[in-house]
Amino acid sequence: MINKQRLNSSLSTIHEDDSGRLYSCGHFIDLTSDLHANVVTGNEDVRSLANYFHYVHQDVWNLETIALRMEWQKGLISRGELDKLLGSQFAACDIDLFHIQYRSLFDHLAKIIGILSTREPLGNEPLKRALSRNLC
Repeated sequence: MINKQRLNSSLSTIHEDDSGRLYSCGHFIDLTSDLHANVVTGNEDVRSLANYFHYVHQDVWNLETIALRMEWQKGLISRGELDKLLGSQFAACDIDLFHIQYRSLFDHLAKIIGILSTREPLGNEPLKRALSRNLC
């Protein structure tokens, strides 16, 4: 059963601009942007963190897309525009893909935790400020 409150909370991170394009924003996006801006320092840990945060962002975006597509297909079925059996097969594939993306998300988060927990402090004051600003 889908927790509608959690789904609505997750979907609230998706916004639409005046042209109809979807985008996400918030502390996580700010942190990712700050990390990418600090890649020029040449610090390999910062580069790895920036890459893994980008992968996490893409995983989250993919999960949001899968949820939106399943909701869209549900509407097609209820309006009789998509056969119920075929819709169920599509949903089964989407659920499999959802689990794969979910696993990918946590694999990337584990890499981030590994980098942050096994290294000496990064010694990069702008990065430290960005992390504290975006994680608090």
